[in-house]
Parts: sequence; C-alpha cells; structure tokens
Amino acid sequence: MKNLSPEEILRNKEAASGFVYDEPKVEVVVTNTENPVTLNENAYASQEQSPSKDPIEEQTVQNPPNSLGRIERKHPYFQQEAQSTQPNNSAQKQPGELGWKNIPMSILPSKGMYYPDGTRIAIRAAEVKEIRHFSTIDDEDRIDIEEKLGYILDKCMRMDFPTQGIVSYQDLKSEDRFFITLAIRDLTFTRGENSVILIPNNPCESKECPVRDGFELRTGVLSMYEIEDKILEYYDSERRCFSFDIKKLDKNIKMFVPSIGVTKRISDFIISLAKRGVEIDDAFVQISPFIFEDWRTLTEGSLQSRLKESDSWSKEEFSLLFELSEKIKIGTKSKALINCPKCGGREVTADITFPKGLRSLFVISDIIGELL
Repeated sequence: MKNLSPEEILRNKEAASGFVYDEPKVEVVVTNTENPVTLNENAYASQEQSPSKDPIEEQTVQNPPNSLGRIERKHPYFQQEAQSTQPNNSAQKQPGELGWKNIPMSILPSKGMYYPDGTRIAIRAAEVKEIRHFSTIDDEDRIDIEEKLGYILDKCMRMDFPTQGIVSYQDLKSEDRFFITLAIRDLTFTRGENSVILIPNNPCESKECPVRDGFELRTGVLSMYEIEDKILEYYDSERRCFSFDIKKLDKNIKMFVPSIGVTKRISDFIISLAKRGVEIDDAFVQISPFIFEDWRTLTEGSLQSRLKESDSWSKEEFSLLFELSEKIKIGTKSKALINCPKCGGREVTADITFPKGLRSLFVISDIIGELL
C-alpha cells in the first residue's frame, strides 16, 4: 500500500465525509475603527516570537507613529470570560495557527441561517490534552456530558461574528453541536484508527455490498431535519430568526433557534428551581429556548420574569408558541444514511449509537488491538 502523507490522508477523509474543509481566511480587526485594516493568514507566517510574551499580545500590527493598535479584544464576551475560572478560553485561540480548517456554513444542519451574515467557523483536530479530559465523561451524568462536549468545542472550534470577532462556543446553535463535534472527530482521526461502525437497519442482500455489515459514522452520513416551507415563509433574514405577525392577537412573536448558551442558562435555571423545591411548567421548559435571543443577557431574574409573564398567555398564544417550538426543528436525526454504490444508490440507514459510550468519540476503543 502506498504511504500517504498526512495531507493526502486528510483529503481522502474529506472526500469520504462529503465535504471539503476550506483553508481559513483569517481577518484580524484592530481597534482603530477610522482606518480599519484586514490581514490575511500570511500575516502570521512568522510567529516565532519571544516565548515570554502572551501569544495574543504578540499579534500586534507593527506600524510607525500612527500605530493602528493591538487586536480588538474588548467584546463583552472576552471581558466576561476573562473572569472565568476555566483556563485557555476561546478568546486565547490564535486564528492564524496551522491546522485550522473552515467549515462551510451551508453544510451545517442550520445552514448558517441563524447566525449573523458573514459568520465563519473553523475547527482543528483534538489534541491529547483535550482527549484526556474528554475520556472521563460520564454517560449517566447529563451535566458532565454537557461540560465535556463544551470543552471540546471551546478548544477545537473557533467562531467569528463579522462585527464582534471571535465569540464563545456558546453562540453555536445547539442543533449544530453534534455535527461540529463529529467534524472535529473526523479531523482528529484521519487514518480511520477510531472508527465507530453503525449496523444497518435495512442491509442490502447483495454480498458485494460494501456497507452490508456496517458503515462508519462520520459527517457525510448524517441526515438532517428540514423545516417546513410554511414556517420558512416567516424567516426574518435581518434578525436571523422567525417573525410572526399575529393579527388576531395584535402582536408580533419572534422565535429564535436556540444556542448552546441559551439552553445552558435555562437548564441551570431549572436545576436551581428544583433544588429549591419549586415546580416549573414542562410546557414553558419546551418553549423557553426559542423566545430568548442572546444567552449573555439571560439571567435568573429575566427567566423568572418571563416565566411569570407566561401565566398571562392566552390559550391561543400558548398553543401557537408550543406548536412552533415543535415545528422549528433542525439538527441531525438519530439515524445515519448512506447510499449503497453497488445497489443502485439504495438508501441504507442505521441508528446512531455508541456501544462503548460517548468516550469512543475521541478515545480509541480497541487500542490494544491497534498496537499489540
């Protein structure tokens, strides 16, 4: 067998997964807004600076007297995250580092429709330190699952909003999370050394079928939910949400595709109430992720206020919100799908399962068989 270079292996993996990672086109925003400057990734061609300096501080535009200043880091998220006890938060990622690959927004389950126009997402392969942390995941503890998946995204994903720069992984839409996590996994194991094989529900009868006994879980076999056309008619391209003018109620209702941050804040709120022995309406729990736009402004006080406000909803308004929360459904389905190349393109499906637990996403399950 021909020995392939890492880049050739990656390209083969990309072809198998159904999409190609673009090379990131890095833009660096500086604080001088009167004379904005855009740098491409070549500006980082030489990063061998003094090891004693902060990497972020090193990325400064070197100009004579009329210096354009250092890279902008004053977004509220960076200020908030600077107070976090978690080390190496997203603000410390270097966008020009080698190994980052752009994800085309159009291939996400959300198709990029619910992010600011011009949003870019880049990923890199998980390193040993991230895999080591992820390996302790407890499949029975939902909070731990959320923390471990969030850790992988925080370290291995970079998301840029055009007017804000690098933002938190919590701005990722919840329904895009599994796709991005799997894309990071694909990039981490380019040699197929950690395959998760899915068993077909409807295997082909032909013995020559290459997927008869199973096929590998990867981004290229994920199937997506599609929002109904009658709901898409109410899509607001400016607000990146759904806007419904309800004439009978004489009001406008806006509904947002939930981000990781919004769902996390609501989950924390529910846990807090439960600890205090306070019951919360299940219907509000289902609706609430869709009525809040930004997780940064979501506090226990604002949630309490909206919960109290929901008591005054009319039966028509409640019924509409409840139904819309079910209709606005994107993300990956629980079944993977592949077209058999030997059976005329016949669709073969399989349930997405992890027999050896979620840790098998990033921990090689049969390492003894691989190395001994």
